[in-house]
Amino acid sequence: MMSKVEEKKEEISRKKYHRNIRWMLVLYDLVVYAAVAAILLIFYCGSERLTGSGVLQQICLAGVWIFLVRIAGNIYGQVWRYGGIQCYIRLLFTDAVAFIGYLGTELLLPIQKISFARMVSLVSLNLLGALTLRIVYRYAYKCGDQRSVKGRILSALLHMFGGIESEPDKEVQKIKVAIIGAGRVGVSLAEELLNNPEASYLPRCFIETNPEK
Repeated sequence: MMSKVEEKKEEISRKKYHRNIRWMLVLYDLVVYAAVAAILLIFYCGSERLTGSGVLQQICLAGVWIFLVRIAGNIYGQVWRYGGIQCYIRLLFTDAVAFIGYLGTELLLPIQKISFARMVSLVSLNLLGALTLRIVYRYAYKCGDQRSVKGRILSALLHMFGGIESEPDKEVQKIKVAIIGAGRVGVSLAEELLNNPEASYLPRCFIETNPEK
């Protein structure tokens, strides 16, 4: 049994780890945003010829809105390897709110303007890049192993960009769950999860009020 000092050290270490991972995701999203902004505001001129200061104004304005709303929406506090559709919906919602704020602020401030279509493209392509980053991360975490060439490549990418070692035993990567009810349905569900190597969940116990079960 760990002492209180050891528990405190472990808690601090765990918080520090999650804080590093969160800011690592922010950094990767910044790289994606910089690439999208460079394509749409620097390399693609369009009908609006922006000066250097105009490009900088648009990049800063859109970036501030996107990342402030994402941080406020706790996008970088989520554990993406276990994230489901709720995480993606939250990201869609926060970027939609950011776009509305970006649009309203851009219309009010005395800065060089760009077209509505270009603004939509900037936010949408950035959102697509962020979603792609998270999907690839989840795929690498799920499929990375040492048993195949593809698995080793995914494992190397996961270690390089996520700082995570893929486990040789896939059960380590599964989400441990408790099944409520040890009746016929609960037992069948447990057997199905245990016998399906592709299942994302691993049953660890049953919760049941009937002592006979």
